[in-house]
Amino acid sequence: MDENNKIADTSSLNPYEGQTLDKAIVSITLEKRISRVEAIEIIYNELSSKKFKLIDDNPPKNILRFFFSLYNIFFWIMMIYEGLTFYSIMILPQVFPYLYLRYACTLILTFFIPGYLIMEIFMPNNLQKETLLKISLGVIISFLLVSITGYMLISSSYGFRETSIMMTLLFITTVLSIFYSLNKYLRRDGHNEE
Repeated sequence: MDENNKIADTSSLNPYEGQTLDKAIVSITLEKRISRVEAIEIIYNELSSKKFKLIDDNPPKNILRFFFSLYNIFFWIMMIYEGLTFYSIMILPQVFPYLYLRYACTLILTFFIPGYLIMEIFMPNNLQKETLLKISLGVIISFLLVSITGYMLISSSYGFRETSIMMTLLFITTVLSIFYSLNKYLRRDGHNEE
C-alpha cells in the first residue's frame, strides 16, 4: 500500500509533496544523509503532529473493491470474531478452559458490539472522534437491543433458548457490520465531508 500513498503536506516535507512514500523516504535519506529509519521517524513525527497526511492515489473505485480492501478491515475482524463466538458456543466442549473463551465472546457480543456498530453507523461526522461517547452509548444501546431481541424471541415460537439468542445476535451483528461497511464507504474522503 506504500506505493499508492502520496504526501500532501504543509510542513517541512513540502518538497516531497506528490511523491510516493517510498520515494520520499529515499529522497530524505539522500538529501539529509541519514538512515532510512531516521527518515521514517521524521515522516512519522510530521504525520503524528498532523502537519501532513498521506493520500492514496488509487483508492477503491467501487463498493466491491472497497469491501475486499484493507479499508474495510474492521468488517473482516468482526466476521472472524463472530466465527470465534459461534465456534465457542456451538462446537467447543463446555468444560473448564474453554468456558472462559465462551464467556468473553458472549459478553462482548451481548454488551458491546451491536450498540457500538449502531453508534458507528448513525453518529454524525463531527462526533466520530468521541471514543468514550461511542463506547458508553454503545453499551447502553446493546443492553436495549439485547432486551428487545430477548422479548421478541420469548413472543415467538423459537423460545428463549441460548442457541436462538446467540444465533439472532450473530445475525443482527452481521447485518450491522454490512451496514457499517456501506456507511464507511459512503463517508470516506471525497464523500459527505463537512
